[in-house]
Amino acid sequence: MRILGFMLAGLAVFTGNAAAQLAETGISHNYLEIGYYSQDSDFLDDEFDGLALEGQLAISDALYLAGSYFDGSSDILVTSTSFGSGGASAIREFRDLDSEYWAVSVGYHYPVRANTDLIAELGYNRRETELETVAGFSNRDSGVVARIGIRSAVHDKIELGANINYSEENLDDLWLGLNALFRLGNSNWAINARADIAGDFDALGAAIRYNFR
Repeated sequence: MRILGFMLAGLAVFTGNAAAQLAETGISHNYLEIGYYSQDSDFLDDEFDGLALEGQLAISDALYLAGSYFDGSSDILVTSTSFGSGGASAIREFRDLDSEYWAVSVGYHYPVRANTDLIAELGYNRRETELETVAGFSNRDSGVVARIGIRSAVHDKIELGANINYSEENLDDLWLGLNALFRLGNSNWAINARADIAGDFDALGAAIRYNFR
């Protein structure tokens, strides 16, 4: 929780003179994207692959709502014991492990340059994991999620981002997020490539994004 306190303190600093200093950066906080996300977990020694959705909606000059959703699965090797006339025997077979995750947040962006925003988000997330077995297994975790980072339009067709993330329910409380956004011509469409880096997991993803402005 001490890390979360530092993030909240950073948000308070950003909000100091936002109304007076807000400037247009060309960075959109009105978008929707859909893509593919793959998470490599050291804890399970396997990968989760699946559909990822993300979006933002501006509700004022400085504030926006953010949401994300992931529905992934993995095949893991499960060992069970079978009892028959010949005694007990071990059975090893692959089973589906499904993971569903969603998060909603309120975000704030503060322009530090004509093409660069500092961002801070605070919200709530939830993850549900289910293993396909005869007995059945499911696990649900939820808690606070926070993010602080930077978005910068380094070119009229390229935007780069970096952020530090905190979650109470994740395998790692703290992880680094990186992304590169490539705009397609003069349209509102773009390709977003992203990576998450942590001690117990790494993830890569690619998505198609539509900016509403």
